Amino acid sequence: MLFLRVRRASSVLRSGRQTATLLSGFVSLSLISSIVLPGVVQAQPPVSTPESSQYVGVTPWSQASSAINRDSSDKRDPSDYIRLVDRRSRRTDSLTRSALSFRGVPYVRGGTSRSGVDCSGFTQLVFARQGISLPRTAADQAEEGTRVSRSELRSGDLVFFAGTYKRGISHVGIYLGDGNFIHAPRTGSTVRIDDLDSSYYRSHWAFGRRVK
Repeated sequence: MLFLRVRRASSVLRSGRQTATLLSGFVSLSLISSIVLPGVVQAQPPVSTPESSQYVGVTPWSQASSAINRDSSDKRDPSDYIRLVDRRSRRTDSLTRSALSFRGVPYVRGGTSRSGVDCSGFTQLVFARQGISLPRTAADQAEEGTRVSRSELRSGDLVFFAGTYKRGISHVGIYLGDGNFIHAPRTGSTVRIDDLDSSYYRSHWAFGRRVK
């Protein structure tokens, strides 16, 4: 209707005919662009959300955040270490399970129970469950069994570190495989898994011992 009125106005005007024609075209274009046909949904711009499947290859922030915050020393889930142990040795399998059961136990200097352990108290308890008696201190435990190099380590071997808080052998843990070991690190921490290749433990590495 508006289109017809504008056309009518352009035929009456004798002067400014070109201006009226342009106005008619503009109004026609505006009317056409404003029409929404029934049943036709106008396209909407994509919305960038973590749930949007159209952004293939973009990691949702929730996943990216968890990946960033994940402890890099835990290369595997604790249960995976059970599958890494030397299956030829039942004792090694049982020892690894026992060691992993202590995860989260608080570090207590001089502690030798599930209420709290220090590094050598932890290893002494775990090996005692396998019927193996170890001396009380890390330095004395370092004299037990057979010495092995970093490349020779197997799950269940003791791993020793020097100069962590005093000269000589001062810390001990139990090797799990995959480059990781479990230990009671220090006051304020709990029994946990760490990476032998982290800068700190690599710089204090001494040797491993295989106790049969």
